[in-house]
Amino acid sequence: RILRSATYRFHGLIAEHWRDDRIFLAGDAAHQTPPYFGQGLCHGMRDVANLVWKLALVVRERASPTLLDSYQQEREPQVRAVVSAAIAAGRYICILDPDAAAQRDAQMRERARGAAPATASDLIAPLVAGFVDLDSAGAGERFIQPWTGSAGQKVPLDERTGSGWRLFTSGGSIAQARIFLGNQTLPMDIAVIDIDALEDNGKLSHWLDERGANAVLVRPDFYVFGTVQHDVTALLRQVQSKLTEEHRPEVEFA
Repeated sequence: RILRSATYRFHGLIAEHWRDDRIFLAGDAAHQTPPYFGQGLCHGMRDVANLVWKLALVVRERASPTLLDSYQQEREPQVRAVVSAAIAAGRYICILDPDAAAQRDAQMRERARGAAPATASDLIAPLVAGFVDLDSAGAGERFIQPWTGSAGQKVPLDERTGSGWRLFTSGGSIAQARIFLGNQTLPMDIAVIDIDALEDNGKLSHWLDERGANAVLVRPDFYVFGTVQHDVTALLRQVQSKLTEEHRPEVEFA
C-alpha cells in the first residue's frame, strides 16, 4: 500500500557572475547540480580551495586584485562539465519504461567490461585558463597523490609535504631553486622538495618523465602551475610575473 508519493525535482543551475567587487559566490550560491554523482558539496570545497589562497595573497597586498578574476575563469568550466554529465546521468538513471531500462542495463554492462576504474572526480578536466603557465607540459592538471615512505610508515604525499606552494625537483635543480629563492623576494613561501627522498616508488619521477620535465610547481589547491625541463629559475620567475600582472578573463561565460 502506497502511503505517500512525490515527484523529485532537481536543478542544474550555474550563476552568470561569481564575483561582484568584494563579494564572491561559491558552492550552491554559484551553482546547483543534480544528485547523481554526489558532487554538490565537493564542488563547494573545490571552489573555496581555488579561491582562498588567492584571497590571502590579495588581502596581504602580495598580488594584483585582478588575480581573483581567475576564480570563475578556472572553476566554471569544471563545474559546467560535471553538472552537464550529472544531468545526462539522470536521464538514463530515471528511465521508467522496463524495456528501455533493460536495454540500458545491457549497454552499461557491455561498456563496463574491461573499462579502467574511474570515479566522479575523473570528470573534472584540467584547467584550461587562469593562473597557470599554459606553455608548459602538465600545466593545469591536478597533481598526483602517491604513497610515500618505507613499509609500515607510508603516508600520502600531501601529509608528508604539506599543502602550500611546492616545487618538486631533483639533482642540481634543487640547489638552483634554493639559491634563487634565497636571493629573490616572492610574495609566498615555496617549499623545495627533493623527489628522490620521498620513497614513492618512482611515481613522481615517472610523472615528470612523461611530461619531459625535471621540476613541477604545484599550487596550494593541488593544481599544477607549470613544469620545466632545465631552468627552474625561469619557472619561478614566471609565477612571480603572473602574480603582479593584470588578469582578465580569456573566455566568455554563458
